[in-house]
Amino acid sequence: MPINESSSDWGYGYQWWRGVFRAKNKVFPVIYAAGYGGQVLYIVPDLNLVILTLHHNPSDVNGSHSLTWKEMDKFILPAFL
Repeated sequence: MPINESSSDWGYGYQWWRGVFRAKNKVFPVIYAAGYGGQVLYIVPDLNLVILTLHHNPSDVNGSHSLTWKEMDKFILPAFL
């Protein structure tokens, strides 16, 4: 996936996003597909982890997946470390 010119942590291509999660002072590359209102498929290769979130939050003004992203960083990913 292409690298975003403003940050090497983020990229988008072919309907897939690339980014990073940060948990317990570690950085984990993530590949994900984001749908409307918080439907997201996350792939964390370094942990052999795949997570699917299905919820609907059209009023999330920070982006349709910002709530699940915060939950991943704070709760879900640390549980696998």
